[in-house]
Parts: sequence; C-alpha cells; structure tokens
Amino acid sequence: MTLNDIYHAIDPVALSLGPLQIRWYGLAYVAGFICAFLVIAKLSQRWKIRINDDAFFTVVFCVIFGVILGGRLGYVLVYGDGYYLQHPEKILAFNEGGMSFHGGLVGVIIGGIIAAKITKIPFLTLADMGVVGVPIGLFFARRADRPAVRAHRQLHQRRAVGRSHRYAMGRGVWRRCGHDAAPSLAVVRSTA
Repeated sequence: MTLNDIYHAIDPVALSLGPLQIRWYGLAYVAGFICAFLVIAKLSQRWKIRINDDAFFTVVFCVIFGVILGGRLGYVLVYGDGYYLQHPEKILAFNEGGMSFHGGLVGVIIGGIIAAKITKIPFLTLADMGVVGVPIGLFFARRADRPAVRAHRQLHQRRAVGRSHRYAMGRGVWRRCGHDAAPSLAVVRSTA
C-alpha cells in the first residue's frame, strides 16, 4: 500500500455527531483562517498599523464571509453546468461540496473593500496584509482538498454519469475528466 493509497482512503468526514458532520475540508478552512489571522494580527503590530480589536474582527468577518460566499457562488456559476438553475435550493448547500478559488478570490476582494470602508483602513493596506495570510489559508485548504474532491466527485457521479467533453488537439485528444476521474485535464492518445 502506497502513501497515495492511504491518502485516498481517508474518510472526508472527520467527526459525525448525529446528523451533524464535521468534514476535514471544513476543519482545514477553520485552521487556515485562524493561522492566517494570527499572522496578520502580528504583522499589523510590526507594521505599526493602528487597528483596534473591533476593526480587526470586522475585517476578519468580512473576509471570511467573502471567501465562503464568493467561493460557493463562483463554483455555482462556473462549474454548475445548469444544475443550480434547476435546483436553486442547492446553491447554499455547502455540505454537498463545491468551492471555487476564483470565486473566493473575488469574494475576499469585495469583503476587503467593504471592511476598508467600515474600518476606514485603506484597502491597499488590508490587501498588503492579506497577501501574507492567503498562502497560509491555501496551504490548509489544499492539504484537505483530495479527500474532499473524492467525496464531491462521488456525489456528482450519481448525478451525471458518462458525461465527458473532448477537444481535438494535435495528435492526441484532450479530454476534460469531469465525473469519472480527478477534476483535471488529461491527454488521451489517439490510435489514428
């Protein structure tokens, strides 16, 4: 058994308490937010940015809200394939998986702009602090991503079995592996 096999055998649910399921991916988000904001708090002291606790937690709230809502809406708009038009009640179903980095990025920018207006701290100052914290949050999210992707892929296999998109490219065929493999592009060699 290889390390890869062990990694893919991890159950995406860390803890189950009756109907409540705490997933590794959610815990990774919490750990990423906590570590990133501890670093940003220390950084604001080092840069001598005058930010009181109330303003700091306003920024924290706006950024967390922006990441989560933006990430989900980005996924729904980009990767939903029309499913969420037919099932709008599932748009905020975070427990079924589906977050987009690009949507989270847009959400955190909008959240940062709102926080800057509320706290009267220049947006570019908040952005400078944020770029230090973002890699920390991404580190935790990417560590928990594989089990989450596997669980999410299993959910969508039931919804759209057999769908694939093919694009001719040179001597091979690019195939977007949507529901039968990891969400990535793979090259399939043509026999002709």
